[in-house]
Amino acid sequence: MSGKNTSGISKTISTIEQGLKTALAPVDPNLFATEVQTFLQSVGVMVTSSSLKVIKKLCKIFNYSITNPKGGGVLNQKNILIYPAETGIGKSVSIQHYVAMLNTESSLIVVNTIDEALEYCEKINAIRNQGAYAKFYVSKNTKNRFQTKVSATAIHIQCLVITHNQFLRLPFKDDFDYFRMYAENKGATPKNRDLVVIDERLPLTTKKYLEFKKLEGIANFLSEALEHSPSLKGSKELKQHSSSIQTIVDVINEAQSSDEMKKTSLIDRLTIEPKLEDQGLPTRIDFQSVMHSVSARLDEMDKEIQLLVPSK
Repeated sequence: MSGKNTSGISKTISTIEQGLKTALAPVDPNLFATEVQTFLQSVGVMVTSSSLKVIKKLCKIFNYSITNPKGGGVLNQKNILIYPAETGIGKSVSIQHYVAMLNTESSLIVVNTIDEALEYCEKINAIRNQGAYAKFYVSKNTKNRFQTKVSATAIHIQCLVITHNQFLRLPFKDDFDYFRMYAENKGATPKNRDLVVIDERLPLTTKKYLEFKKLEGIANFLSEALEHSPSLKGSKELKQHSSSIQTIVDVINEAQSSDEMKKTSLIDRLTIEPKLEDQGLPTRIDFQSVMHSVSARLDEMDKEIQLLVPSK
């Protein structure tokens, strides 16, 4: 990354941090935190002082997104702000209370499933004490009173909830504007929604699966390479990765021998990281580096084989 880009990012972060300090509307952060805290305590959740700070900051982030608009993107959204608060801190509850406390501002909330969309609407309407304030739109008929079945009516719903699958299809739908815009009634001029919130886990890493037999094969291959490869047998990094992989194989084999459950179910229940930490091994394996080493060893083996082929 160039120095110019780094400087630009730092300036943007600084601008946002300054903006958050004065983002006290449209929802009062102190009143908001009190409301969320009262609700969480009513359902038996203890709210620590650090949790309360996170809840207040969430309110300021939503305020900032609404009051500092930046056009662009699929939904012509305001600001794209990712706040990776830890699980169980009350993000979903905070979102529900926040949109319920808005007066004239409109919102679009994206959740994972139809059941979540239904649950969101029920909770938001209960908090606001207004039955038709939040509604959800999905293609499947749920026969729920909070579902809007006609896309043309979505534009008049102040708090609209949709699923992630529906959100991904929006740019390709003819009725796109019904979702990204809001008009209080048929005579009002439609405007872009003030707040768009995606309340779901963002996959910041890609999950890949590796068959156990292949993992065993890699472990055996690396062991051979460390013993016989002219270029790899002194590699400390490869030795660590090889030891980590072998430890994982050993843990799985050991668990298999004492458990009759299917291998796939079994591996999900294993706790491997403590074993690696106990042996001073890395808990994260750089498989790209491992594959480079495998490729290098294969090239060496190919040359060794060529030496055995009689010349013509």
